[in-house]
Amino acid sequence: MDKTNYNHSIKCSVNQCTNHAEGDSYCALSQISVGTHESEPTEVKCTDCESFKVK
Repeated sequence: MDKTNYNHSIKCSVNQCTNHAEGDSYCALSQISVGTHESEPTEVKCTDCESFKVK
């Protein structure tokens, strides 16, 4: 994956993710999947980036 050609539509500050764009706060994927770990999510912290992969 070319991490210098990142997606300006997906902001990301999780440097520990293998999909994080090198040198900037963006995701290097063309799309991501967002999900939840709650049965009835009511707050931002209830959502997850399911495309996350640890470096």
